[in-house]
Amino acid sequence: IQPQLYDVDTTCHLLSISRSTFYLLVKEGRISASKLGSKTLVSSYAIRDFIQAVDGNDTAGGSP
Repeated sequence: IQPQLYDVDTTCHLLSISRSTFYLLVKEGRISASKLGSKTLVSSYAIRDFIQAVDGNDTAGGSP
């Protein structure tokens, strides 16, 4: 069974970003994160949505 929630370290690894970049993206509202007790978690859906948004931004100015 695939996990549906990822901790910060795993999310950073999946997205190939640093922890500081992760927290900046959360602050900007570009990645949705939730707190469960003291742990910050990111859903697989939030990761998917972020990747789709980035992919859409990269191709927006590309060739037709």
